[in-house]
Amino acid sequence: MELVGKEDLSNAIALNSGAFHARARLGPAVAGVLIAVSGVAGAFFINGASFLAVLFGLFLMDVALIRRTGAGHESAKDLLGGVRYLGRSACRGPSSSSSPCRPFSPCRTTC
Repeated sequence: MELVGKEDLSNAIALNSGAFHARARLGPAVAGVLIAVSGVAGAFFINGASFLAVLFGLFLMDVALIRRTGAGHESAKDLLGGVRYLGRSACRGPSSSSSPCRPFSPCRTTC
């Protein structure tokens, strides 16, 4: 909500979901083509360069336009609250692929 506001939130969620699923479907195919054309090292270099594009996009963001929704929150308290929640609710013990619980999943039983 801080970036788009309440009026555009559902559209932003739909766009993010569509982009996520497109990356999941197209990413391996593009990686296969890149490896075939430029080799593993070339594909690795292009992947690293793509992160520069993301950083450039973040650099272009106007921070003054971000809407603060939770005034007065302290980051350290929020982080500590998240760690406490994980300690109370995350699965404990060894997990296996057949286990219904995963590490850091919000289940209340021991796996």
